[in-house]
This record gives sequence, structure tokens and C-alpha cells, in this order.
Amino acid sequence: MLAFSACASRQKAMIPDEAPEAELQRIDAEARELKQQPLTKAQGRRAMRKREKVRERTYEKHHDRIQTKEVRKRMKKNAKKSGMSNDNKKPSGVKKLFK
Repeated sequence: MLAFSACASRQKAMIPDEAPEAELQRIDAEARELKQQPLTKAQGRRAMRKREKVRERTYEKHHDRIQTKEVRKRMKKNAKKSGMSNDNKKPSGVKKLFK
């Protein structure tokens, strides 16, 4: 088993900027400050979809950044072994001999 401290992607884990509840409270406070009328349901949904798209884009950028060549090689190397362990299968006798 790999040590987590050796894994570079663990050190670069994505931490969200702020919780969704905090973000909604911040938006409500800004609206009250400007003395705007509350958003209609359609406007609220539109704003929510826009925020979700921004979050997805930032996560995709983060994911592409941590998917280095070494990480892909390690995943490819361990794919067969993890497949066997997930299916509860034993390795073949030849693999045991040459391990």
C-alpha cells in the first residue's frame, strides 16, 4: 500500500473557497445592503446554475493540474491489481511465482 505522504496529489487537494450556505448568506446580505427586491424563483435558479458551472470549471482545472504523468502511470500499473481485489479474485499461480 502506498503511503499517503508520498502521494503528491494529496498535498495539492482542492479546498472549496466557501461553504454553499455561507455563499447564500453573503449574497442575501449584499442584496439587503443594496435594498434590492428578493430574487424570483427563476432568477434564483439561474444564479444557482451559474455558481455550479463556475465550481465545476474550477474543479476541472484542479483535477487536470493534479493528473500528472506519474499519477496516470501509477493508476495504469495498479489497475489490474485493484480490479482483482475488487472482484475478490486471487492472482494466478504464475504471477505468484514471479512476484
